[in-house]
Amino acid sequence: MWGDAIIGFDRYTSINGKKQASDWPLAGFSPRKAQMTVYLMAGFSDRPDLLEGLGRFKTSVACLYFNRLSDLNLDKLKTLIKWSYETAKLRYKA
Repeated sequence: MWGDAIIGFDRYTSINGKKQASDWPLAGFSPRKAQMTVYLMAGFSDRPDLLEGLGRFKTSVACLYFNRLSDLNLDKLKTLIKWSYETAKLRYKA
């Protein structure tokens, strides 16, 4: 668990703009009240091939937001999470 609401898998350490290190999961999920969130590697939205046909969702820098799992194509979601996890693992040598 990461905090009280995020289920995370593996970890990496990133350095923010203030040169402070922080740990974060390579992939994560949070079933929040307003919407569900999948935490991915920053930049995933630059890969339209991974998002095409995924379903109804919103994005931010490193998050995919959706209301219900039934709003998404689960095979596409699995592919997106796998790509993000494996790419982050290589990038951050986690």
